[in-house]
Amino acid sequence: MHLLMSCDIVLENHHVVAAEDKINYMTDEVKAKELFFETINILHSECYLFEKRGFYSNIKVEQLIKGIKKTCDGAG
Repeated sequence: MHLLMSCDIVLENHHVVAAEDKINYMTDEVKAKELFFETINILHSECYLFEKRGFYSNIKVEQLIKGIKKTCDGAG
């Protein structure tokens, strides 16, 4: 669930906003793999997620969302 939510945020930060555009983006295997690798790297860089109840803490999930948006905004 967190991976999919994170992928959605990353896509929106790459200006892929409409549901149809996201589906079309994901039908390209190379683009889909790049998206998943980018997102997984972001998730792995957030050590607090691997603490006790990290993925189940509302506060930590909110922190994750803000972090992803910040990371993507910085990447341009």
